[in-house]
Amino acid sequence: SVKSTGKKKEAKPEKLADKEFLQSVTVDCTEVEVQRVLDLFRSAREGKQKDVLTAAGEAIGRLCSGAEGLAWFREAGGIEVVAKTAADAPDQGGKYTIIAVEGLCTGVVTWLDEVDPVDFGELSTVMYYTLWLGGVDEDVAVSALFAIEKFALFRASHAAGLLQSGVLRILHGLLTVHRAPEFAEQVFSLLYLLCDLPGEVVLDPLLEHPQILKTVGSALKQAPLNMRLQLIGIRFLSMLASRLHQYDEVMRLIRKAGAEDLLAETVQKLERAGYPHYASWLSIVATRPLCAERPV
Repeated sequence: SVKSTGKKKEAKPEKLADKEFLQSVTVDCTEVEVQRVLDLFRSAREGKQKDVLTAAGEAIGRLCSGAEGLAWFREAGGIEVVAKTAADAPDQGGKYTIIAVEGLCTGVVTWLDEVDPVDFGELSTVMYYTLWLGGVDEDVAVSALFAIEKFALFRASHAAGLLQSGVLRILHGLLTVHRAPEFAEQVFSLLYLLCDLPGEVVLDPLLEHPQILKTVGSALKQAPLNMRLQLIGIRFLSMLASRLHQYDEVMRLIRKAGAEDLLAETVQKLERAGYPHYASWLSIVATRPLCAERPV
């Protein structure tokens, strides 16, 4: 029998060249280099080449740390490719692809934090990153909420444009993935800001995605002792009911979300906890729009 020499199998020249290229990639790479990085990431994942996949993931993190490289990576279709690998199981290559996912998300967080709301053209990019990566990484989701808020505060027409572009569907998706009460508070506050517009602007987007009201109600029911969350959520529902009270379909959705019971329970808990002024404020603000029997 032939004995093993104990020497490791030497890497093929083309594989070494690929690794050397990937290790040389920086934030100042060209559009052609970005495409090559993405192609190598794809092929290494399909061929289960762990070392090349690791090097590609690190290269993606470096090139996406700059706005220009991130833009080229988006235009090459890299955001979708990497986002889909976030679901890879660790024993199926996920412990290697996660390097690219984390590097990409770090770059996107930086971009979202720095985006200027004056540039209306970037609003679609904000939505794009939120859609593809908001459910993958909570840091991206939080930065996306603040970016959307910046645009909505800058101009009311931006808020209307966001509603027409399906922002309620995206926010609903984030709520179903990230369930921490602190995150829900931020979403509820943003929903209030986006929907605090004339009823005719809000009506169609809301009816196109009515599930978000049920999810808001469920989130409130799951955290009955979180008074801050209750106040923010009920305030949002009462504002909707006040602006859209003439639309029976919307009022049915709000009732199905359990808004009236939530209001009564929260007012009662605030009074028992020794906060009658908060209980009085909430009752005054929300009783008339939310309760079936409205006081005269």
